[in-house]
Amino acid sequence: GVIGAHGGAGASTLAAWLARVIAQKQDVSLIDLDPYSAGIEVGLGLERVAGLRWADIADQEGSLVPPRLSRALPHLGSLRVLSADARGGAPREEKSAERAISALAQISDTCVLDLPRQAATPGEYAHAWLRWCDAVVIVSEGHTSGVRSLRMMYSAIAEHQPVCVVRGVKSLGHLAAISSEIGVQRIERFRISKTLALDLEHGMRIGDRDRCVTAADVASIMRRCQEVPA
Repeated sequence: GVIGAHGGAGASTLAAWLARVIAQKQDVSLIDLDPYSAGIEVGLGLERVAGLRWADIADQEGSLVPPRLSRALPHLGSLRVLSADARGGAPREEKSAERAISALAQISDTCVLDLPRQAATPGEYAHAWLRWCDAVVIVSEGHTSGVRSLRMMYSAIAEHQPVCVVRGVKSLGHLAAISSEIGVQRIERFRISKTLALDLEHGMRIGDRDRCVTAADVASIMRRCQEVPA
């Protein structure tokens, strides 16, 4: 599960990139769970690919058949994507989304959940989705307000032993200072390549570049997720 400590933190970019990396060796489902998402499919170049989106399944009654749902989703190699589109995003209701999570978890080796910030708040509809996650990642900018948001969110879901990831940090000293402020032993950095926005405009997809600082950081974050105790 990947969650932004604040708006614009880069959680969807990280979730999509992690899914692309994992899909090199496994069958992966990427689930866009933000009700206000513009569609995680856009950064993956799937917005014009036929298949089901949230608007097609959100109001369906009963359980979803895992193989049928998986086959009906837009895909990129072994990566299947359940995304928002112009018609809307994931339902603001716990059970509808859980039906999709449950179905895709049965058919995929790994599911990557792009979580809304409400997931960090007990009592909110999305909070229950954290129990599906073997590892939770919180993403934040490295500026003062971003670190403050990271600290608050970490405290709220500390029981899940979240991996903290910070963007916009150029020095290891700055990273160490943030670690001390949050009260965690280690924070991962997430450097988004300066060419990413231009790459996407020219038809490349998130995760296409495997030899850049972003790819190196995503690989390190993935290793940290694999170290989180079950």
